[in-house]
Amino acid sequence: GIAGDAINLDALRIPGTEEIRVLAPSAGLFYRTPAPGEPDFVRAGDRVDCDRTLCLLEAMKTFRPVNLSAFKVFPAGATFEIVRVVPVTGQTVNRDDLLFVVRQVVGDTAAPSARRERQAD
Repeated sequence: GIAGDAINLDALRIPGTEEIRVLAPSAGLFYRTPAPGEPDFVRAGDRVDCDRTLCLLEAMKTFRPVNLSAFKVFPAGATFEIVRVVPVTGQTVNRDDLLFVVRQVVGDTAAPSARRERQAD
């Protein structure tokens, strides 16, 4: 599958756009929140760094956080905007299923979490 192969960002780019696909690294149940009733890890419009948890994948009662740095192709220190969150909580995903669409933010000086904090005001 794509997620396990040696790839680069261009292989994940959506043709004709600056958008990048984030694919499931493994099969499991997709969770947008850390626990029922909690806010989503990320929503469309959020800006994140590579270490921010985007979701959880559960397989055999083990919950695995997913972040961009785990893919080894997203540049460390870069900021990305969440364009779209594809699965719904509790949905079964297979390896290489589309989880998120992101876009690298160029020239942003705000901290990665600042946009969400500004939205909350």
